[in-house]
Amino acid sequence: MKNKASYTSYILFVLSSFFRKYQSPITFFIVVIFVFSFDFLLYSTHDNIASQELINFIKDTKTKHNVDPPEIWLSLLALVLGTLIIVISIASQSTPKLIDIYLKDSYSLSYVWFITVGALHNIFVDFFVTIFFIESSEGEYISQANIAMLKNIKFSALLNSYVILPIALILAVPYILYILRYTQTKNVVDKIYRDNHRRIQRLKVRTNFGLLSRPKTVAEYQFWLFEGLNQLDDLLKYVDFKEPKSDIINKISLLMQEYLHIKKSINQLFFKISGKIRGDISFKTITEQFREIEEKQIFYEHKTFRQFSNAYWHLIDKGEFDLASLCVYEIFQCGKVAIDYKEDEVVRLTLIRFNTILRFGIKHGLKENEARNIYNAVFYYGKFVEALIGYQNIELIKEGAKYLNIYLNEIHRHSQNNDTFVFLVDVFAWEFKRILIRLHENQVSNELEKSILANFLAVDNLTSDKKQLFSFNIRILQVGLALYYLRKQTFELLDTIIEDLIMDTEFMSKEQLRNHVESVCKRIESAELNFWEDTDRGNLNLYYSPDKELTKKFLERLDERLNASY
Repeated sequence: MKNKASYTSYILFVLSSFFRKYQSPITFFIVVIFVFSFDFLLYSTHDNIASQELINFIKDTKTKHNVDPPEIWLSLLALVLGTLIIVISIASQSTPKLIDIYLKDSYSLSYVWFITVGALHNIFVDFFVTIFFIESSEGEYISQANIAMLKNIKFSALLNSYVILPIALILAVPYILYILRYTQTKNVVDKIYRDNHRRIQRLKVRTNFGLLSRPKTVAEYQFWLFEGLNQLDDLLKYVDFKEPKSDIINKISLLMQEYLHIKKSINQLFFKISGKIRGDISFKTITEQFREIEEKQIFYEHKTFRQFSNAYWHLIDKGEFDLASLCVYEIFQCGKVAIDYKEDEVVRLTLIRFNTILRFGIKHGLKENEARNIYNAVFYYGKFVEALIGYQNIELIKEGAKYLNIYLNEIHRHSQNNDTFVFLVDVFAWEFKRILIRLHENQVSNELEKSILANFLAVDNLTSDKKQLFSFNIRILQVGLALYYLRKQTFELLDTIIEDLIMDTEFMSKEQLRNHVESVCKRIESAELNFWEDTDRGNLNLYYSPDKELTKKFLERLDERLNASY
């Protein structure tokens, strides 16, 4: 029974592939069969027509019409096709995949072939009416055989002139409006998204499980999935307006999230990279990684993330900061879904993609003296590491924190020569503070928390200004974290921060250190929750601490430790 279902699915798949490949001619033949079958059915139910009545009808047909029906059909055909060519040609300049999508639209193909077949049917009827009109007008004898053939002419003419033609005329205006609506970029994007979403849904159907064990079937499905992604990617490059661009970015993300949702239900043989996608532009330069990608089963995710990276670089290069930030946000969303479904390899791929995004941001920032893109990217990077903390995968948390620390050091190195990057050091440190608070709240691992805290405390040692032994803003963040530990009564970690502060007495006196830390506490006390300017991440003040009422207790504990150290 199972083999029978699998065989049936394979037959349906072959038929579906054949229809996709030859959709236009198949639609034409279907319409031809429908029109002429209806004509034959009408004739079969009315076969008792008198010969003289038929001849009189033919004469009336040729003498009473001032305008021949073929001219009406040709006018309609010219109107529809002319409008179609003009609209599609103009719209395709800004929407490059429109023609490809139109040629696969069943409604459009059906209507165009309907009026074409209607015109052919009219010519067919008019041809026989004209021949027998000449015979009857010249007094020639019309044989019974010819009369038998003409029995269908009357109803064929009625069918064409009073059924098919009115239907075609009535549908002409709605069809033109449909095409105009069809050319809107949003509708094109929705069409591509729906088609690809439907293909992804088919992967989890039980009857298709055995079907995906066939290499040819796998190749076709993989090609269809990549074709949809490439169509969206091409649209993203050519569309000028922000709204459709944001819609495209969101749709690419939704497709990947849906794919992750059904991934565990897919036949494992589906993840073997076929020849049809080995030549894809995203894979041509990484042929040596094919085996690894197959083993990790991440070919679709790899393709999607490559598209996000390319789009990100293109957008920041054009100065479209909000759309570039949206790309990073969608990577974060896909990564969160991967965490939810415990797709560890996809989570690692997400970390790598975040690293790539930061690299692009640093490169662009150095070139244009622009920190905005890094500022936005590290925000979502930090949120992703926080999501990993909720997942409680210690190995992945360590990996994410390690990468953040690497880029923090690089940002600091660039800040020595580029003032634009100075504030970014504080931003990275603030992300570390958020991560440490989340680690403490989730109680993931005490050792992991200590390890990341050590990296966080080393940030203030990065300063290259010999006159300033620590970064004032970094110390604000470190003391803010200490206040959090004080409120939670986590004295071990609190004392770790205090000991790090006391280490600066190697370079300054105890009184100087005390004054510095007191200045930091006063700054924390005066900090408001919201900053007086708005940024891409809102107006949250990085240096605000909800525990600022504990600064006096913190200073008292600092004094105790200072006195104990002497």
